[in-house]
Amino acid sequence: MSLLVERAEDFDLESLRKITPINSSFIRFLEEYLLSDDRMPIFLLGPKGSGKTFGIMKALETSVERDKKLLPVVFTYRQDGRSGILDPLKLASPETWGERYYVYNSCCNREDLLNNANVIVEDDIHYRFEALVKGKESPEVFVEDLKRSLEEVYHGKKFILVSEDLLSSYAEKLKIDEFDEILPRFGELPLDPKKYLKYRNKRNYLAHREIPISYEEWLNLFDAYHVEADEPVKEFLYSSNSEPRAFVRFFKLFQQKERVTIDDLAKKALEILPKKVKSKEEQRVYEFLFHFFRL
Repeated sequence: MSLLVERAEDFDLESLRKITPINSSFIRFLEEYLLSDDRMPIFLLGPKGSGKTFGIMKALETSVERDKKLLPVVFTYRQDGRSGILDPLKLASPETWGERYYVYNSCCNREDLLNNANVIVEDDIHYRFEALVKGKESPEVFVEDLKRSLEEVYHGKKFILVSEDLLSSYAEKLKIDEFDEILPRFGELPLDPKKYLKYRNKRNYLAHREIPISYEEWLNLFDAYHVEADEPVKEFLYSSNSEPRAFVRFFKLFQQKERVTIDDLAKKALEILPKKVKSKEEQRVYEFLFHFFRL
């Protein structure tokens, strides 16, 4: 169960290669963009856990091997305010990178990476916007970073922004004039906040129903992550919350188990539940399990 992680950037290269994508057309779209002559940025929008980062990593893995001149840099952001740069060895081996790997090691800062890279990815950029809203980051620095990356597109570099929310929704809160120029380049126009909230709720509802579309397709996760479980466990988990991240959180509770059984579920519930519930009838245990991964 070593393949179970909540965030795709936590995969090592071996694990990334083992997982077969469910939505291969999305990855092909990214591969075509990376290897094309297009001089335009891409904005990837989707709910948490819908495979945006995983798709980018899979596309970069194959593209780096095909195009020996491709040098991507992936800036990552997290909800707790942390930021970083994706380790290039998560995308390819040192042998595949060749001399390009030494370029990474020679870069001392963001500016050096931007100068040398020809693919720029800002993953989970919405967390950086949230930091702006909270006053934890300088608007001037952020705007300059965006403008700089967009300028690189004119020189043939690829630029991908990844977000869970429309950037326009943050622009309404921040009131930064430069966004009036920047956002249309990602296909975004000024937005009515009330209309956006309605749109986002509908989008997330549809996305969560479509990922996976059916029980049969959802079962592919077990093969993809090399997880063994009894049929009642599979049916229970799908009924309670069929989102891929819920799947990961669930089975991380059983890292040492070769196969998860319905008895394992009951025992784990008894470990987690408050003591006063332990004396209740078994049905209470299963009710708790049913709702646990909705939290």
